[in-house]
Amino acid sequence: MLALEQYYMLLLNPQNNTIYVADGSPGGQKVAELNREKHSRSSYLYLAEGMVLLYTFSGSFQGPNSMRVLLSMGKETLTHLLGTNGLYLGKFILAKDLHSPNDTPTMTLEQAIQAVKAAQKESLQRASNTPRTPVIITQVSKGLVVEKVSLAQTCTYIKEQGF
Repeated sequence: MLALEQYYMLLLNPQNNTIYVADGSPGGQKVAELNREKHSRSSYLYLAEGMVLLYTFSGSFQGPNSMRVLLSMGKETLTHLLGTNGLYLGKFILAKDLHSPNDTPTMTLEQAIQAVKAAQKESLQRASNTPRTPVIITQVSKGLVVEKVSLAQTCTYIKEQGF
């Protein structure tokens, strides 16, 4: 197997190959790690009010110390927010680029995580305290009719329909 690897190394002479002799060593992993670091980007957490840079997240998007993992965010949510400089929890802006070249972080990693976690908790509490009105949608001949009803009416409707 090494002979075949050596043959293709000599034949193709790949430009990213730093090892010229096939010896079965995992040397290519070092190159992969260097490439990963080279292509990783920083992401920035701003306080929306006043566009104050709170923290700069460096490194891989997927790593254990990535913004996504540390802030307990879904990949799609983070990708969307970073792509649009979107407002997160009504308080923060997540950005791929610095707002101003002179921006310097005003928080440590722990403080930034704590601020976001507090906003997440506040958002959940607000959502759980918001009264919800059940909605029943009934089909009519030419479309849908939406009726807002009380919880008691919803329970009665469900019982009547035999669900």
